Amino acid sequence: MADPITWLAVGSAVLGATGAVSSANAQAASAQSAQNAAEYNAAASAQRATVAFQQGNANEEAQRRQAALQLGKQRAATAQSGVDLASGSALDLYQQSATNAELDALNIRYGAQLQAQGYQQQSTLDSLSAQQAGNNARSAMTAGYLNAGASALSAYGTYTNQKTQLALAQKGLK
Repeated sequence: MADPITWLAVGSAVLGATGAVSSANAQAASAQSAQNAAEYNAAASAQRATVAFQQGNANEEAQRRQAALQLGKQRAATAQSGVDLASGSALDLYQQSATNAELDALNIRYGAQLQAQGYQQQSTLDSLSAQQAGNNARSAMTAGYLNAGASALSAYGTYTNQKTQLALAQKGLK
């Protein structure tokens, strides 16, 4: 049967190692949760980028259709009033209206592209964050096992030191 010093050393080593591994598991679980959240956010941002781009295209096309209707009404009203659309200020006005309509459509496209690009950049940042959280989870586990080993070695060192001191004390008593 082992002496009390041995039992204390073994108990200390077990408690220290268990505590280190338990702490590592908790830290790794937290980092894994952060990784999952960041991956979800990255996917959501990528989806928002796609939607923003698609909505921008739809809005651009809607603007062009609306502009075509307005230009058609302008042309009809000008022709109905007897003004020649082929030259002069009527032609200039019509061309300026067409140019403004095209600029409006292009501005819609540009705004959608900027919005989609912002979402894509956020998706990239979230992906990088997810990778870092995964690295943190692995590091926490590694550190936990190293701490468990260090705790066991420390307990063994304490045990051997106490055994040596006890042996020296017993020699001095004889």
